[in-house]
Amino acid sequence: MSDKMATLTRRKLLASASAIPAVAVLAACGTATMQTEMAEEKPAEQKAEAAPKPAEPVDVVFVPNPAFKFHEEGHVSNGLMEAFSEEFSNINLLVEPYTGNRNEAFAAAAAANIPYDVVTGGEGTPIDRGLQGTVLHLNDHIKATGLDMNDVWEGLMEPVVWRDGRVFGMPYGPDMRVLYMNIDLYIKGGLDPAVGPQTWDEFEEAIQKTTQKDAAGKLTVAGFPPDWGSNGTWLFMLPLLQLGGSRTNDDRTKMTFNTPEGIEAFTFVKRLWDLQDGFAAIKEFQESARPSGRDRGAALINAKCASIYMTYAERKQQIRPIDPDYEFGYTGFPLPPNAARQVSLGGSWIHMVSGWTETAEESFALLEFLARPENTLAFTKTFDRVPVRKSATLSEEFHENDPFVLHMSENMQYRTSTLGFGVPGSDQMRQQVLTGGWVGSIWNGEVGIQEALATAEEQMNLIAEEWRKELGI
Repeated sequence: MSDKMATLTRRKLLASASAIPAVAVLAACGTATMQTEMAEEKPAEQKAEAAPKPAEPVDVVFVPNPAFKFHEEGHVSNGLMEAFSEEFSNINLLVEPYTGNRNEAFAAAAAANIPYDVVTGGEGTPIDRGLQGTVLHLNDHIKATGLDMNDVWEGLMEPVVWRDGRVFGMPYGPDMRVLYMNIDLYIKGGLDPAVGPQTWDEFEEAIQKTTQKDAAGKLTVAGFPPDWGSNGTWLFMLPLLQLGGSRTNDDRTKMTFNTPEGIEAFTFVKRLWDLQDGFAAIKEFQESARPSGRDRGAALINAKCASIYMTYAERKQQIRPIDPDYEFGYTGFPLPPNAARQVSLGGSWIHMVSGWTETAEESFALLEFLARPENTLAFTKTFDRVPVRKSATLSEEFHENDPFVLHMSENMQYRTSTLGFGVPGSDQMRQQVLTGGWVGSIWNGEVGIQEALATAEEQMNLIAEEWRKELGI
């Protein structure tokens, strides 16, 4: 590991933070010195000044997602950190992954003025933090470095670009969902897993043909459990967008779920539950079929479900660790009649430069380095994720003619953020409204779709209004 890079403990982080101003002062005030023997041998008028003392490297404290293993020696991500340190000898890169809840960790750091320089967050946070001033907009740095933002996928920029054009972060390690199919269960149901369902009608038919029950009428195979995949309770956003609906108004000040498209989207997803004996039956089956939230791949491999909507990355994260040779079918999510657009949901991590940094230029250098095609390739090929750069995603060097990765590359143009709405307060909406029990109440028939949507939309827009007032926008 490079001696310019270290993983910090909290104590070391605070110590380094207090040392940064002192290092800067010393570097700025370095004076020329003369060797004693030179002073003795030459007259005063011929004395030559010694070369200026090189400035000490400036610290850049990087607080990433621990799952990406930037701190783990020998991992490809850590190798990127070493390569950065070798190229930028003026930067002392200090890597400390956050622990616990990332939003709570960031809020605590902001309150304590702990000098994180580059911090990683989810898609719901960059615009909130940027408008608050706790992260910087990057436009001047992008312009100065000539970073080609046209080569970054448009679907990745929605969560980081405010309506006035300010860019509050750089996407990293995005994922995208795909419909996985259990080949044996599809063949048993008389279906072709090499193609898969392409329309809503075909999908409903496939669910009916692959759902199985025992003699007592209890589920033994779910044809498609809507919330077992990577999307969780948010699958309804996919048909909403397919139908031409939008989650926000044009100026991104309000949420707009309660629309005809929203009602039709919820009606479709509720029908998927009902085709398999309903929400309660699948939840009861889930207790034995998928007891943990992180065993999605096992549910597919063990034939507890015939299809599941989860990220391409789950191939390496969930499936190959269980069975390296397991073969599955895959296809994009089926389309409604007269679809307005093709859509794939996805998530991403965002690297942001802290608003209190004293090393903004050096911090942005890390973001630019990690966004380079050759560096996104090294990372994404390891995790089955998607390069942020179009040129890298579409390159043979990335997909290597692997049909699964080719499918991901070709469908990246349809990807949109699952939770990066671009409305101030998006992350608060996610935590306080979208993860609530109201969605399950719809699926269970306890509340009507339009009533529930109207209430949820009102709650989200109250949050948005509070944020606008606080920010003065």
